[in-house]
Amino acid sequence: MAAVYVCIASITYPIIRKYNADLGTVYFGFRIIGAAFLFVGIASLSLLLSLSQAYVSASPIDGNYFLVIGELLRTGRDSMNHVGMILPWMSGGLILCYCLFRIQLVPRWLSVLGISAALLTLLATLLLMLGFIRIITPIYFIMNTPSAFFEISLAIFLIVKGFNPINIETSEKAGIS
Repeated sequence: MAAVYVCIASITYPIIRKYNADLGTVYFGFRIIGAAFLFVGIASLSLLLSLSQAYVSASPIDGNYFLVIGELLRTGRDSMNHVGMILPWMSGGLILCYCLFRIQLVPRWLSVLGISAALLTLLATLLLMLGFIRIITPIYFIMNTPSAFFEISLAIFLIVKGFNPINIETSEKAGIS
């Protein structure tokens, strides 16, 4: 998934950069930072696996030590994945949707859905950081569902229809940035 995130950012970066170089650079930076957190989260899962194997072979006296370390690793991984990755990824998503809205490369309803979904996910992340909601609760999933729906809808739309080439050419001639 992290590799796909980097590929998506690499593919969409030139399109955004063409219309606004500064926003394009910030978008790409946010997306790469989010992917980096995702890679670190993946690495922490392998640490958790190694720890669990050590726990199985440890004596019962050392069990509590492994439980504490395991909980710290799990909590750290959850923070990296649900805060460290989501904040920059959704900030980049806001930039992407704003640019798609502005240059009309996809239908406006799709861009508005993306902006709304990103804001709702950012709100969920903020509430998670402040301790008002927890991971793996219905409210957390409900607040993040629109982002998943937008990402899937955008992918399907781009596979079926692609970007509007008339808007690409018009925007290039008008020098929108």
